[in-house]
Amino acid sequence: MTKLAIKRMRISIFGKSLKPLIFLFLLLVFSILPYKELPALGVGVVLAAEDNASLIERRENIENATGSILVDGRMLGSGVLVTPDGLVLTALHVVSAGSRYQLLSKKYGQIPLSIIATDPGHDIALLKAPEVKEGYGFLPLARKRPEVADRLFLLGNPVFRHDLWISGHVARQDDGYEWQATANRYIENTYVAAMTPEGTSGGAWINLQGEIVGLQIGIMVKRAQLMGISYMAPIDALKVILAAKNAVYSPSLACVLEETWELSPLTIKRYPAGITGLVVGRMNASSPFVAARVHTGEVITRINGDRVEFRDDFLRTLRRFGPRSSLVLKVLAIDGKTARNVNITLPR
Repeated sequence: MTKLAIKRMRISIFGKSLKPLIFLFLLLVFSILPYKELPALGVGVVLAAEDNASLIERRENIENATGSILVDGRMLGSGVLVTPDGLVLTALHVVSAGSRYQLLSKKYGQIPLSIIATDPGHDIALLKAPEVKEGYGFLPLARKRPEVADRLFLLGNPVFRHDLWISGHVARQDDGYEWQATANRYIENTYVAAMTPEGTSGGAWINLQGEIVGLQIGIMVKRAQLMGISYMAPIDALKVILAAKNAVYSPSLACVLEETWELSPLTIKRYPAGITGLVVGRMNASSPFVAARVHTGEVITRINGDRVEFRDDFLRTLRRFGPRSSLVLKVLAIDGKTARNVNITLPR
C-alpha cells in the first residue's frame, strides 16, 4: 500500500470518528445554553421554527386577510383587511393618485374599495369594501406596541410578487419622523430593521401572535441605496383612524429641518460655536414659514420658550397643537448673530 493510500485511509477513519464527537457537542450545546444564546454559535436557526409554529398553523388565514392594492387596475402596493365588515388599511401614498381602487385577494378575488378616511401625518388610508354575508377574514390589531428587538413579519407584494413574508425586528423603541418628499411633510413612524422592496407599502407588519403591529410606509434610502431600515406606521395611529373613521389632523410646517450637527464643517462655521437647533431647509409654498418670513438657513433654537435640539422632539411637540394654533419660535438669522421671535400659525 502506498504512502498516499495510507494517508487517505487515516483521514477517512479520523473523519468517521469525528462525526459522533460533533453530534455530542451539539447535543450538549442544545441542552445547556438558552435559546437566545444559540444564534451566536450559528445553530439558533434550527430552533427558529418553534417560535413561528403558531404563524405557520395560521398561514393560510393570515394570507387570506392580506392582498395587493390595485389603483386604476395596476398593482401599486399592499393592504390588509382589519374588520369582518370590510375595512382595509393601506399606505396613503399608494392610493394618493388614482380614482378606482381594489383589493386583489387570494380568497376573495378583486374587491372594490372606497376611501373613507386618511391620516397624512402617518401615511395611512382607511378604505371600505362591500360587506359580504359571511364576513371577511381579517387580522386583529395588537393591544400594545412592539418592544425594541421584537421579531416581526411583513406580508407584502414586492415587485409584482404575491404573498411574500419578510422578517425584521423593531430597531428603536421611540418613534421618529422622516421626510416624505411627495407629501412635503414629515411622517411619524416606528423603525424596523428590514429590507422592504417596492410594492410592500401598505402591507401589515405582524407579531408572532398574528396580530397587526404596524403598516409598512417607507424605507431609509441614501444615494438610491436601501439602508436596511424600514418605516412602519405605529400601531397607535392605526387604532386612532379605525376609531375615528374620519380624517385625522397632524400639523405640518411643509419644510425640511436639519439638526445642527448634520451640517457640513464649512456650513456650521457660520453659526456660534456649540449652537443647537434646527436649520430651516427647503420649504414648500404652503409652509407657514413663508408668511412668517422665516428663511432657508435660519436656525430655530426655541419653541414656546423651550430649547430645541432634536428634530423628533420638536415635531412631537408640534403635533400636540391643533389647526390654527399659534406658536412662538426663536429664530437665529443666517448671519449667526441676530435672533428674533417669530409667530407662526399652524395650517388647517
